[in-house]
Amino acid sequence: MADAWFETALTHPSNQAAHDQRALTIVHSLLCEITTPEQAAAELAAAYDAPIRKGNTTSVYGLWRIYTEAAARAAEDKYARLRMVWTLKCLAGLPDVLDGKGEVVRENGRVFWRELPELGFCLREGVIEPQFAVDDFKRCKVPSKEWDANVDAFANAHAFAALCVREFGAKLPPQEGLLCFALWHLSETLEVELEGHEGRARHTMLYLPAAAQWIAVAGGAVHKACCANALGSGKKAQKGWIGGGYGSYGLWDGGNGFSVERWRFWRKRLRRIAKVHPDEAVRKMAENAAVQMDRFGCSD
Repeated sequence: MADAWFETALTHPSNQAAHDQRALTIVHSLLCEITTPEQAAAELAAAYDAPIRKGNTTSVYGLWRIYTEAAARAAEDKYARLRMVWTLKCLAGLPDVLDGKGEVVRENGRVFWRELPELGFCLREGVIEPQFAVDDFKRCKVPSKEWDANVDAFANAHAFAALCVREFGAKLPPQEGLLCFALWHLSETLEVELEGHEGRARHTMLYLPAAAQWIAVAGGAVHKACCANALGSGKKAQKGWIGGGYGSYGLWDGGNGFSVERWRFWRKRLRRIAKVHPDEAVRKMAENAAVQMDRFGCSD
């Protein structure tokens, strides 16, 4: 899995800069357990040191693009993703990068490498729904290998983001942004109509595995955010259209952030999926996620 990703990524036009080519080799070695997280962090920082010191701070977007893609398509299991998260922790612990004047170097206001500049943004932008999931609802009657691969990659990327939240906690600069992404994804998955069109069932087949990762991997952080009413402004959530072309207006009628009430609503929706979804694997996944939520309390 890591080898196939590496071979494809090496020839991709977006990865031809010397520092990006070096990053690909380092990440591949990390995934193959040839390099430790500590070594990988030091080597990644060295690979981007020259362009960053010269003012090419946007080169970091290439690193995060490679990293996000690797987490989605090359990390074979949770242990590989965990090594990637540990590498980020080591990277954040390195000395600040200084320019020729002795001043810290930043990208969009965040310090290299202490604040892992733009990691949160690139994670959110990199975890994108495969476009065919919307376009091909009518034609994709039966899950194909391509569909399955994209569902897995989508879930893996969310699992990686959830691991970042769990392992870094409040120490990860983009944590609030990643929690916002968790809120968005759980909303897109659990606050949309389930019945009325086969496209809605298809939407759940794509989105639920990723949502389940947020509950399984970072359920404690999500529950804590709900208990603290995090990301809420005191206003009601907008009743916009969600769930793609065959979706619906949002079903949640409460506040626009995390809340205990919203946690309970998500759990009810999971149990609804477990009852009515036509796919047995999806029903079982939904029930398991609801059971995991039970362990955190907030009874109905």
